[in-house]
Amino acid sequence: MPAIILSHLRKAAFVVAACVSIVSPAQPQIDILQIWQNFVASRAAAEACGGVEKDTDTHFLANLSDVRIRALQALQERNPDAPKDELPGRMTVSENAVHAKVDEEIKKNGCSSDRIEQLLKMYKMHSTMHL
Repeated sequence: MPAIILSHLRKAAFVVAACVSIVSPAQPQIDILQIWQNFVASRAAAEACGGVEKDTDTHFLANLSDVRIRALQALQERNPDAPKDELPGRMTVSENAVHAKVDEEIKKNGCSSDRIEQLLKMYKMHSTMHL
């Protein structure tokens, strides 16, 4: 992976670590899988709460793709014995779980809850990053 992408991912990890995560707020360290889950959660909130705009989402999706690729690489490194065709399925299961948590938060507390507002801010930040 080019050094510039790794540099941007490290910066993203620092920024995301400063935000409260809806996925697992108790984790003391954040890694690429957490970053990826935060991307997924922020987009789920934006989709559900009307925060998706075409231009913004185009940039967001490009960044999400880069982060997803790196997260898949991390899963492969951490699970060298797992069949490579199985890992994307694990990611889909995780994405569905993240979406469910976001949906649950919105159902319980609405789009104006602190957690959802943080995710909406993260969505905008994620869409402006240059990975």
